[in-house]
Amino acid sequence: MKQVKLEYKKEYCSTCNAIHSKLDGGDIIDCMIYYRNHLEPKEIKEARESKVEVWNGKEWIKANNRHL
Repeated sequence: MKQVKLEYKKEYCSTCNAIHSKLDGGDIIDCMIYYRNHLEPKEIKEARESKVEVWNGKEWIKANNRHL
């Protein structure tokens, strides 16, 4: 399998009017990642992440309560 080198560069994004990294020319997913990492209010992030569940092989458990 051939390895592909991904090119990251920070530049102005006309979609969201911010400067953030773009993967191979940019896409809306780059804007979403930037928003979640830098702009999303803490309350919204906690509400979204509290709904995440992980299958541990026996049952679904809340992601923040899993023990590895």
